[in-house]
Amino acid sequence: MGFENIWLLSLPDPMTLPNSLKLKINSQVYSYNFQENSSLIELKEAYRVADHLKIKTNPVGLWSQKTGLFWTTVYFWERRSDLDGITFSCATEAVS
Repeated sequence: MGFENIWLLSLPDPMTLPNSLKLKINSQVYSYNFQENSSLIELKEAYRVADHLKIKTNPVGLWSQKTGLFWTTVYFWERRSDLDGITFSCATEAVS
């Protein structure tokens, strides 16, 4: 699974994205939102495990003019490891 385009959207809550939006588990859709009573900007990622499931979000960073950008150190696929109970059938074959 390769990465596709990266999108940065100004949204108060990425959960407001329309359900018809075809997000994939490897989507790189990020939103930013100014925190009230603060000089911080919160960054979140949005993705969907499967088309019939709801959009999921994770906080991934903070930015302020004073401290700059803080980005999560949690690996991309570790942040998206909850597959909402979806199971995969697979098989392996020994190669000699």
